[in-house]
Amino acid sequence: MVSAVYIVEAGLSTYKSAMDSDEICQWQQAINPECASLEKNKVLMFVYKIPNTKKAIPTKLILQRKLNAVGQAIQYKARLAAQGFR
Repeated sequence: MVSAVYIVEAGLSTYKSAMDSDEICQWQQAINPECASLEKNKVLMFVYKIPNTKKAIPTKLILQRKLNAVGQAIQYKARLAAQGFR
């Protein structure tokens, strides 16, 4: 019986650190589909100025690497999490 072992490692802590890293292409390929999906499903709208009658919900970009048993990165994941507790 052969089984695959995958390890999920926490990625970089901020978007800026991901864009400053050597793995910028991989992180960008993980972030782009996440943003496109949020816009397509009308969950997220980018605005430059928030109207006085509205409040923004703080968000955080969660970045993770999926590693194989040897420790090589095989997949980069990104998701946007709302911080509704604030």
